[in-house]
Amino acid sequence: MNAFAIGKCVYEEWKKHEPNTVLVDGDEIREIFAQDNSGSDYSIEGRRKNAERIKQLCAWLDRQGINVVCNILLLF
Repeated sequence: MNAFAIGKCVYEEWKKHEPNTVLVDGDEIREIFAQDNSGSDYSIEGRRKNAERIKQLCAWLDRQGINVVCNILLLF
């Protein structure tokens, strides 16, 4: 089972009990905002920049009382 599948399972189970739950996927966020699609944007630095945006989005949703399951690459 890959990371996205695990996140999806967590989301589906949590949503059964807490309807105010959302799934945030890094690739979908990249697609929605239609940015960071050049080859260099998939570099470590480009991925960190995208992860930071997603982290801020998830924090914003959390402050509004929305449960967030977030699927992004882990960067060291």
